[in-house]
Amino acid sequence: MKVIIPAAGMGKRLRPQTHTKPKPMVNVAGKTIIGHIMEALKGHIKDVILIVGYQKEKLIESVTENFSDDFNITFVEQEEKMGLGHAIYIAKEAVGDSEVLINLGDEIFGMDYGEMIDIYRKSPDLAGVLGVKQVDRPQNYGIVEKMNGNISKLVEKPTHPTSDTALAGVYLIRNTPLLFDVLEDMVENGRTGKGGEYQLTDALQEMIEEGERFATFEIKEWYDCGRPEMLLNVNRTILERIGTEVRSEYENSVIIEPTIIGEGCRIRNSIIGPYVSVDKNTVLEDVHISDSIVGAHCRLKGLFLKKSIIDDEVTARGKPYTINAGQNSDINLG
Repeated sequence: MKVIIPAAGMGKRLRPQTHTKPKPMVNVAGKTIIGHIMEALKGHIKDVILIVGYQKEKLIESVTENFSDDFNITFVEQEEKMGLGHAIYIAKEAVGDSEVLINLGDEIFGMDYGEMIDIYRKSPDLAGVLGVKQVDRPQNYGIVEKMNGNISKLVEKPTHPTSDTALAGVYLIRNTPLLFDVLEDMVENGRTGKGGEYQLTDALQEMIEEGERFATFEIKEWYDCGRPEMLLNVNRTILERIGTEVRSEYENSVIIEPTIIGEGCRIRNSIIGPYVSVDKNTVLEDVHISDSIVGAHCRLKGLFLKKSIIDDEVTARGKPYTINAGQNSDINLG
């Protein structure tokens, strides 16, 4: 089995973080998004096909530097962003006839990949199994309808959803030759779907209509990193799971769990946490930070930050307040 990770998009919804880096390299809970995915894949799948595009050089350099000893990595460039189906289609030569696990490049899962593969192996008569989760706004996702235990219909972002079960961004496919045949026909004949793009959901639906059977498995922990508020929620959730890790010394400061602080940081007269991840070589002085993500090589002084995302190499200074307040005062400095 090989894994395809589509990671070519511009990540517009995560701007300004993605002005200077591809979305999979945005930091959350002590690692890049792609770092979380690759670490979780170790020991389960050796061959990785990474679909790159926007600021590809940075992603290629990072993945090669950190993971080339653990994986056989093939980079495939998606020059035109024409949808997830197209991203999978251009991986055809790299995949060959292998079974594949498709993992979206901005999705992190709390479920072990070994467990996913075990579920897949127990259904050798199926064309594949797809991860799903119940969601509050199914119109924002590919949705799944089931009958007799198997998928009966897949619809990409329906206007009027008939199900609240959504595709969660991980697909294990056995019949890859048929999948690529369907995708090729879609691309060659310009059969685009929602948003004028080639949708993987539509290709899988065509396979179902040709008689192929797919089952689902539930993913309880699904971390979608596609928007800033989602990224902060992922940061909180992962920190709750993995706990506190402080790799730097601090002076006259309090670290509130759960919090991750990278190597080479200098922290003075500050309160950090809860739910804060700080990347390496950052200086924090006279700050109070909670529920936030702070990048590498930053210098922050005199700030109160909550629910904030600070990219790498940011310098920010605040103005300290001096207050002499009497009894029954009501003060709001926000």
